[in-house]
Amino acid sequence: MKSGCFACDPHPGLPACFANRERMKKLLSGVGEGNAPAPVAEETASSAGAGEEGVEKRLAPERLFRTCLSSLQESDAFGRMMEVEADARGFYHAPRKHS
Repeated sequence: MKSGCFACDPHPGLPACFANRERMKKLLSGVGEGNAPAPVAEETASSAGAGEEGVEKRLAPERLFRTCLSSLQESDAFGRMMEVEADARGFYHAPRKHS
């Protein structure tokens, strides 16, 4: 992904989408109970909260490409495939990474 670098946090406050209690109840339902969170529909910038229009859109990184990898191999073999794909895409040389 490609995104800008910032000297300080460009959005230091709590994003409006996380301040919405009903959305958070749906998103976090089952957390800590061994269940997967319930899916939450994407919100538009106008429904995210007053004064926040376009902020998330503007700060979101631009996806350059998408790669999908699947296998019926055991986890060790699949992990090696993932490592090779990450290396081919330059992940280990990227200046910033999310893990």
